[in-house]
Amino acid sequence: MNSLKGNRDEAQLILGRDATPETGVYRSIPTSSLAIGSSLACAIYDPDGVKLIAPRIPISPQLRKRLEARNIESVLVRDEDYHKLHHLQEEEDPSALCCSNCQTKLPLHESPDDGWSLTWLCRKCHKQYRGQLDPDLAVSLIDNIVIEKFPIDWTRLQHPPTTITRAINDLVPKPYAGPERRANTRMRISLPIAAVPVDESFAQVGPAALLTTRDISTEGIALLHDEPLRPKYLVIEFPARDRQAALQMVVKVLRCQPVGELFEIAGRFVMRPEE
Repeated sequence: MNSLKGNRDEAQLILGRDATPETGVYRSIPTSSLAIGSSLACAIYDPDGVKLIAPRIPISPQLRKRLEARNIESVLVRDEDYHKLHHLQEEEDPSALCCSNCQTKLPLHESPDDGWSLTWLCRKCHKQYRGQLDPDLAVSLIDNIVIEKFPIDWTRLQHPPTTITRAINDLVPKPYAGPERRANTRMRISLPIAAVPVDESFAQVGPAALLTTRDISTEGIALLHDEPLRPKYLVIEFPARDRQAALQMVVKVLRCQPVGELFEIAGRFVMRPEE
């Protein structure tokens, strides 16, 4: 019997090759179309007829991700359940963009190439789209897309005044003396960072700026700047080194507070744009 790794309840949902689809009409749908929170009247099977999910088991985000982790890209559902799911999707995300290649729902609004319309990829088929993220649709559909790297031109970034540079140097080298409340140890390091402030739809809300790292961990980062920055997110780029390309990360800003003459902007890593 096959089972998913996880807690006992989740493991019991994947039943293994112990049955074939019941009598009736079944349709193949993308695994991503299993609406979160829905429960279907009949069992769900994989394309080979292996029963995956028992009837009336609620579809959770964790369950759907576990199916996708096993490379189960499509499932078979009974015809009446297919119509139920189709109706739920229309109710939940009527304005969601539908990928023209694989029909995956995408939480995007397409827009023309205006110089800052971002490029997104359908996670399933990697078709490119230009547009802005819909934060409401992203709640349930964010796993269906991947963002490409942001266009950041380092030559246009203004370097901080010498007085600010001295203030940064005074702050960064000092070892952290406070209590360590994080699961991942932070490392004191001073690096120039390009940062672009964006809102919840990933639209740019301010000019790109040159910031300096104060500390960094695997979970997040603290940055120093001579002005306060309080956007929803920062797209940051580490400079290219040796043969390594510049690395970008999306940071959710958690706080911005004064530190001497400067401001510390701290946040958590939430996404890594792809090449």
